[in-house]
Amino acid sequence: MNDDSICLCARCNRPLKSKRSIKFGIGPTCRVRKAEEDFLKNQVTIFDILGGENDVISGTNSAACS
Repeated sequence: MNDDSICLCARCNRPLKSKRSIKFGIGPTCRVRKAEEDFLKNQVTIFDILGGENDVISGTNSAACS
């Protein structure tokens, strides 16, 4: 890579300044935001496991109390 080329962030398209950012192809702020988004995307809630938020909250779950 020569001095005339500019490396841009893969996420926000801004110029990258540090060698580390250029190595990863993404700036530090975008790297943190992407990690947060990936973390939230992979979260599982109790409602996902039980099979439906509305049945549990509204009390229409037939297995709850008879």
